[in-house]
Amino acid sequence: MRKRMIYIISAFILTLVMQSCQMDPLYYATDEKAYVRLNVDWNKTELNPNGLTLYVFDSYTGSKVNGTRISSNPRQIDFALGVGKYNVVIHNDTEYELENINFENINRFSTFKAAVETTTESKYKSLASKATTSFSTRYTTESDILATAIVKEIEIFPTEIEYYPDKPEAGQYEIVREIDATPKRVTEIVDIQVYVKNITSAAGAPRTHLSNMAASYMMGLDRKEDDVVTHEFVLNNRQIDPENSANGTIRKELVSFGPLFLGSGFRHIPMLKMNFVLVNEEEHYVEVDLSKEITTVFDGVQNVHIIRLEVELPVVEGDHEEKPQGGFNPDIEEWENIEVDLPI
Repeated sequence: MRKRMIYIISAFILTLVMQSCQMDPLYYATDEKAYVRLNVDWNKTELNPNGLTLYVFDSYTGSKVNGTRISSNPRQIDFALGVGKYNVVIHNDTEYELENINFENINRFSTFKAAVETTTESKYKSLASKATTSFSTRYTTESDILATAIVKEIEIFPTEIEYYPDKPEAGQYEIVREIDATPKRVTEIVDIQVYVKNITSAAGAPRTHLSNMAASYMMGLDRKEDDVVTHEFVLNNRQIDPENSANGTIRKELVSFGPLFLGSGFRHIPMLKMNFVLVNEEEHYVEVDLSKEITTVFDGVQNVHIIRLEVELPVVEGDHEEKPQGGFNPDIEEWENIEVDLPI
């Protein structure tokens, strides 16, 4: 009888305990991640990109997390992060749209870099062979414009993981944090103007090499890499001097990662090499050390490296009349003239 009473009392107490407990409903966590929204302001870059590309790295290990994210909306991108701390790098457009830039070593934050597309063979072999000093044996035309931003130490806490009492619809997520990013241009402008005396002695525009420019930019470290390249182009934008039609100015603006500075000087001295074909079909080679010829200014958007030179060509006898397509000499490049009113 006593045992029966104990069982009855125990069952009664157990029933009371069970009735006082309320079972929590089941919750869903779709991928154990929190969603972050990055708002991007491109105004300081003066760019209107087609979209943006985002890379995520673990702050502790430096390793890349998941795949590269792309957004067709250049001003906003949402992305998911697990519990942890992260660094994020973004740039304008996609890797495929920036045709003359390669993104390399992207699996680690400290090695991730953007490098101009290069070749080991110069388009202008005659010009390359005339150099009196040794330069980079890699060549490029010019870089695409690149702007980037880095957001460091985005930390996600367990309490920020969103759980749902009902299974959420596909694509449904809650933004737990919004972060602002303001990219800057990391490519620069090289503004070259050369005043040429006796420019009428030239049969065409000079093929040109600008050597010892930075070949790449460390995206995670936010600095140029100590690696150089030679830009090759035709310095063919010509404006005749209205005061003396025998002279003129030739110019070019090109996009580059710019020179590599070391203190108040250069880590690698920039050089400008021009090869003129004269009207008598002789060649006239000019090589200029630019260590004291470059003035660098920030124009509010990017660094601009201003080069102003004066060279003199020999006065030669020959046919000074310009021929279409450079005549019969394949080494003669056509001018692109800027029209000015010459005095009568």
